[in-house]
Amino acid sequence: MAKRTTRAEYVRRMTKVALYIDANLDGDLSLDRLADVACFSRFHFQRIYAALAGETVAETVQRLRLYRASGELARTDRPIEVVARRAGFGSKAAFTRAFRRRFGATPGALRAGSAFRQEQNDMTELDIRTIAPIRCAAVPHRGPYTEIGPKYGQLAAWAAAAGLSWERPRVLAIPYDDPKTVPAADLRAHACLAVDDTVVVTPPAEEVVIAGGRYAVFRHVGPYADLHRTYRRIFGEALPAAGLEPADRPSFEDYLNAPAVTPPAALLTDIYVPLP
Repeated sequence: MAKRTTRAEYVRRMTKVALYIDANLDGDLSLDRLADVACFSRFHFQRIYAALAGETVAETVQRLRLYRASGELARTDRPIEVVARRAGFGSKAAFTRAFRRRFGATPGALRAGSAFRQEQNDMTELDIRTIAPIRCAAVPHRGPYTEIGPKYGQLAAWAAAAGLSWERPRVLAIPYDDPKTVPAADLRAHACLAVDDTVVVTPPAEEVVIAGGRYAVFRHVGPYADLHRTYRRIFGEALPAAGLEPADRPSFEDYLNAPAVTPPAALLTDIYVPLP
C-alpha cells in the first residue's frame, strides 16, 4: 500500500527547498537539483512548488537575490554594477528595473537614503512596559549575529513539520553577548518563535522562556546590521539619561516585520532591556 503524503509533508518539503534556495543563491538552483532536495518528481516539482509557494522558482530566486542586494546596497559601498551581477542580472539597467518594481525605488536612491539615515535618529524614545513571560521554541546559535538567519529557517521547517501556522508569527532573538567584547565566533544567541502552552516543543527546537517583568523598550528602524549602533546609544546614552540600570538577565529583540518582504530600511525591531 502506498504511503499517504499529507499536505503538511508537502509543506515540509517545500520549506526545505526554500531554505536551500536562500542558502545557495550563488549555487546550483536548477529545477533538477531542487526537485532532488524536495524528493519530488522532476516532472511535477515546478507545479507543486508554484501551487504551494504562490510563485515560481525563478520568481523566488529573483526575489531573494533582490533582498540580498538591497542589504548590500544599504551596508556596503560595493558598486551597483557588482551588486547587480551577483543578483543575477546582466546589466545595471535590468537590475534597476527589477529593483524598482520590487521596492518602489532605484538602487541608487536606496543607497543614498541609507547613507542619510545613518546620520539620523533611527531609535524611538524609551517606553517602559510590563510583560508576561514569553514561551518560545528556540534554536541555539553560536557565531556572528549577522549569520543567525539560517536558524530561523530551521524554526520555520520545524513549525511546518509540526503542522503549526500563524497569521503573523512572533519572531524574536535573545543575544547573550556583546560583540564589542566577545569574539564573533563565540557569540551566543537563541533564535526564537513564540508558542503557546499547547505546543509541544521537540528537537531541533528547545523550549526557552523569556522572563516577564518590567522592560525598557526601544524601537530600532532600519537594517539589522545597524542594531549595534542602537545598542550603543541605549547603554551609553538613553538608560543613563533616564536614571535606569538594567537587570541581571538578557535583553531580547522582537522583530515586527519580515525581512523577506520588507526593505532593510523599513525593518522594525523592538529591543527589550530588562529592568529590576
